[in-house]
Amino acid sequence: MPPPGAGAPGPYPHYPQQPPHRRTEPFAIVSLVASIAGFGFCGVGQIVGIVFGHIARSRIKKSCDEGAGMALAGIIVGYATIALVVGAIAIIGIVGGFDGDPGTDSSALRLADNIAYTADTIGSTPRDARVVHLAIRSGRFPDDSVLVGSTDLEAVDATDGELAAQGWRLEVHNGTFGTACLWLSHATTATPRIDSGPCRAIGPGADDL
Repeated sequence: MPPPGAGAPGPYPHYPQQPPHRRTEPFAIVSLVASIAGFGFCGVGQIVGIVFGHIARSRIKKSCDEGAGMALAGIIVGYATIALVVGAIAIIGIVGGFDGDPGTDSSALRLADNIAYTADTIGSTPRDARVVHLAIRSGRFPDDSVLVGSTDLEAVDATDGELAAQGWRLEVHNGTFGTACLWLSHATTATPRIDSGPCRAIGPGADDL
């Protein structure tokens, strides 16, 4: 017989199960570090950060490791930095486009093209007051945006004599982007000259073209 007080053995003691250890996904760390540290590497760091961030998030979904937020931060920093760089380049390009270069000063160049087209259409030359008037009107330039040389005279009302006295120059105002000085040439085939800033005062009969 079993000794007094002895009975069937009880259940084994219950120990709480420890959760498995979750590591931080290495690619997530690489993503964030590359995006932050890549400012001095011409955007290469940001590209690395974006690529590794997407890879890290994909791997974390399968492994349930830590680091999803870190990978997302690396992606966001990478994209944001690239967007800032692209925006800065675009702004520099727009501002630099109004430095008097004939190939980039859009308003003055557009007027020059319109004058050349108008001159060809009516069988004249760019140095014709009628051509200037028609080109300004057809190009829908505001009257006060195109002046004669260094004067306050609106070119749309100028005569041949007034244009000639200012060296056949037109001061083209381009809103907030500044002003350019367009020199009219003798022939429609000549490349127009466009100087940065307002037209300067010159002596009577001055003609550089």
